[in-house]
Amino acid sequence: MESSASQDDAPLVHPIGDNLYRVTVSRQNCINFFSEAVQRLSDNNDEAELILRNLQAWSPELTSFVGLRTPELIYKVPFRLICESDTGGVPFDEEVVLRQYLAVSYCWRPEEGSDDTWLGAKIPAYKPWPISRPFVDAILAQRGVHTTDPDLQDVNFRREGIWIDQMCILQNDPEEKAQSIAMMDIIYKCCRKLLIILEDVILDPDEIRVFERYEPYLQRTSHDQEAWMPLPEEEPHISRIVNKIETSRWWTRSWCWHEFEINEPWSDLRANLYAHGAVMIVANSEGAPSALKTETEKAGAAGPGDVLFFVSALCLAAGETTPLTTMSGEMLQLSRRNATLSWLSNDVAQPDPAVKRFTIGGIKYIHGLSPYHIKLDLVFFEMPIVNTGEEELHSSYQFLPESPIVSARVDYKQQYKDIYQNPWGPDEERDEKLDTPRRNLFVNACSNGLRYVCHFWEAVEEQLLQTSFDDNLSEPFTPNISLEGTAKQLLEYLSPADSANIHYLNILIQFISFIKDPRSARVMSPLMSRIKCKNDAGAAIIHGLVIRQGYSFERTRVRLAMPRDLLDMPWTANRVWVLEPYEIPNGEDLKNHTGLIESPGEAIPFLDTSVENDDRL
Repeated sequence: MESSASQDDAPLVHPIGDNLYRVTVSRQNCINFFSEAVQRLSDNNDEAELILRNLQAWSPELTSFVGLRTPELIYKVPFRLICESDTGGVPFDEEVVLRQYLAVSYCWRPEEGSDDTWLGAKIPAYKPWPISRPFVDAILAQRGVHTTDPDLQDVNFRREGIWIDQMCILQNDPEEKAQSIAMMDIIYKCCRKLLIILEDVILDPDEIRVFERYEPYLQRTSHDQEAWMPLPEEEPHISRIVNKIETSRWWTRSWCWHEFEINEPWSDLRANLYAHGAVMIVANSEGAPSALKTETEKAGAAGPGDVLFFVSALCLAAGETTPLTTMSGEMLQLSRRNATLSWLSNDVAQPDPAVKRFTIGGIKYIHGLSPYHIKLDLVFFEMPIVNTGEEELHSSYQFLPESPIVSARVDYKQQYKDIYQNPWGPDEERDEKLDTPRRNLFVNACSNGLRYVCHFWEAVEEQLLQTSFDDNLSEPFTPNISLEGTAKQLLEYLSPADSANIHYLNILIQFISFIKDPRSARVMSPLMSRIKCKNDAGAAIIHGLVIRQGYSFERTRVRLAMPRDLLDMPWTANRVWVLEPYEIPNGEDLKNHTGLIESPGEAIPFLDTSVENDDRL
């Protein structure tokens, strides 16, 4: 009988077929495989403890699903590999260890009697493997180095194991399954090569020929552009290949995507193009695309809504603010069986890659979480939202008389001038389109006062200028000193008492220079408006409103608020929420924002923005 525990000093070998063995590797062999990944876990231990503390404070019931992973816990989990050899046993080296392994990512086949139309032409699994014989042979052939490059030589590593979950985890042992699932990221991170099995992708002979024609160029990493250009008659075949791969069932399985994402093809394990990385394996016999099953829910398993809330809670606990800012025009219904809407929403756009990542532990003002309620500190703003009128826009000509405002010259760095075309050169059409957004930003910022302009400029320096607009080709932003006269005029207008203040003057020179820089367009919008905090304690600029679909609110009852943790977020994030009082279920009178007293211009602690009063911009 096979043991479920690994040996400290020697591997356990269990024959499972002709020339096929399941090896439970020794503890030292596990350390050889996983030490680097385990060390990285240890290095992040403080972060993990912080997340656990936050979850315990906000949603104690969630902490029962998570725990700290220690080296001892990881090395205690049995780790098995499949070895194939015709030598009469496992070909261990002199240290009786396996040096490397390949990890397999694939879709489980449905149970007997279940719908398996996704598989197309039914090819039985090649027992004890959970996949068909052609794919088993392809997996075994991936051991070692195989290349058509004449400068390299094929090498077959018989000492290289295969990790595939159904064969390497005891499926009748719930405890081992749970432990193994908890270390999936380490297993896929540390493999020499990831093999992605697409059993439902079948390429016809013409598609195979096209595929094989480009393989030598891929392996040589050819930079010959002509060699990469498809022939006209090949384009339909290439299109079908892409479509078949993109519609594979593998992409619909969250586990498969997780395995692919954590594989880290850039790591030191995969430094050789010919030996490392990820490989997709498809069928090479004739066939047609098969129907796909996309059902995701399963009886007794956590639903997608539960997973979304759990992942969102983990993100917030780590300091990631995205769950507070992502939104479309509709709040989410997390379960088909519960019509209550969550405070969570889908994102309406992809995040800006130029914006810096979050700070670990950066969220300080959340006090409670559940799928349908969140308790957090908010800063309130006065209604109404003030839109920029024609008269205000016209007033900007006093300081920016050009029509349209002409963009400042932005040069490429010397080493790139002869290589790339500069997109920031003179462009009258672009300046015409940017004129209203530029004046909108200028008017709204100045209408909020000198203090706001200074705060705005501080954010610009931190979020854009430190990375030079995330543009490594162009010269860094440089203020135009010739705008000093305009800046003096603006300073006198905004704050006559500070007209001689050099610090404020320099900020306004930079502010006006920034508006004229064409790269600043990312922070502008023709739909800008502004709001103020109570008692003029602060202000904000809004780029546009996204109101929940089918929702009609009374302006006399709603309030605008911003989570306190989002005050320093970039302007590219959706930050402002629209709140409305809600009916108390037991029939009490309406309470303004759950009955809490609002302190003018300050954050409100422990404000419960349940779904009935949660509608965001």
